[in-house]
Amino acid sequence: MLNIRVVALLFCFVIVLSACRVEWRPAPEETPEGNPLEVVEKKDTNGEMNTEIQVIGKAEGSSHIWISGDSNLPEGAVLSLVIQQYEDRKDFTEGHIVKGEQPTGPIIGEGEIIISEEGTFRGRVRRKVIEEYSKLTVTFRPEKQSKEIQDIYGVHGENISNSDNSITNIHYELDGQQYTGYQVYGSLDIMHATSSLLSSYEK
Repeated sequence: MLNIRVVALLFCFVIVLSACRVEWRPAPEETPEGNPLEVVEKKDTNGEMNTEIQVIGKAEGSSHIWISGDSNLPEGAVLSLVIQQYEDRKDFTEGHIVKGEQPTGPIIGEGEIIISEEGTFRGRVRRKVIEEYSKLTVTFRPEKQSKEIQDIYGVHGENISNSDNSITNIHYELDGQQYTGYQVYGSLDIMHATSSLLSSYEK
């Protein structure tokens, strides 16, 4: 008789559990939700890979900055992430906002994101200091890419078809060689930060 009661109680317990739906929701600091701001066209009018790079998205977080968005880059392309601190608030408000100058403080975060098959990306980078203003740069650097990606954009980025006057183009020297890359940025406020990824300042 006791066994029958135990079985009956277990059966009722299973029915109650099956009627419940439990959802695990991550804390906003760890994985803030949100869709890319727009969808980027992946191909040009001839159906070929477009070498005019486009990257759009946003950055959000506090001690960990989550970066997500869309691009027309092929699967496997690498975006380099760097967070650099402004020396003080005056550098941020006058140098960054008014003049468009780069921060001169220490680098307080670095990482990489790999582009998915659909061209989207999502990842995070740790920001070591959250009490100071800082700048996040998201950069396509040709020397960081696989041979397959370099075959499209050039070993030195020479095939990137963004105009030479494009505000997203960057030119830099590495080991005595000249490179062309693509860069967007986000301004990170003190403590919790939310920023769209924007084009670099006009040269």
